[in-house]
Amino acid sequence: MKIDLGDGFQFIRNGLSVKQDSRAAGLPISRIETISKSNVDPQRVGYANLDGAKYDEWLLQHDDILFSHINSIQHLGKCAIYEGLPPKLIHGMNLLCFRADKSVVHPPYILHYFRSKVFRPKLERFIKPAVNQASVSIKDLKSIEIDLPPLVEQRRISEVLDKVDAIKTKHLNAVSHLDSILNVLSHAAFKGELFDKGTAR
Repeated sequence: MKIDLGDGFQFIRNGLSVKQDSRAAGLPISRIETISKSNVDPQRVGYANLDGAKYDEWLLQHDDILFSHINSIQHLGKCAIYEGLPPKLIHGMNLLCFRADKSVVHPPYILHYFRSKVFRPKLERFIKPAVNQASVSIKDLKSIEIDLPPLVEQRRISEVLDKVDAIKTKHLNAVSHLDSILNVLSHAAFKGELFDKGTAR
């Protein structure tokens, strides 16, 4: 079925506006850097001495999707799904939170959809470029029409894509490890340190 994107979510909203400080403590707060590697990185969060129940409405829930709507054109639309780490994370400014209506949308499916070449042209129609960055509004995002299969099929598709993504990640990690080994060996070789000089022929 075809739906407007906004109809698949309880809400799409920006985060809590608060000044973060590298010397502060309290509850962690999401920031653009939190999803720079397309996952929620607990080490790349901010702090603003926030604590207490009055901030509960801003805490992310499992399967919330964080979406970069203010960024360079290249990174606009980058997204990640919150899977519970860190255990409490406040939704901060400059990342949108998509909270799914799970009777309509399976969050892992829509995450893959946001990252697909099918969604990108739909997003690009609404990108507003500016100096050094670009943006897309919540209103425009909500209006994007998408094809949405039944929930059973969404789950089946996301399971297949998750498996392929895991294989890709494992492969890239292996390549990265081999690159590191190659760099070390090359450095040693070109400095004459790879072999004992007494064994050279």
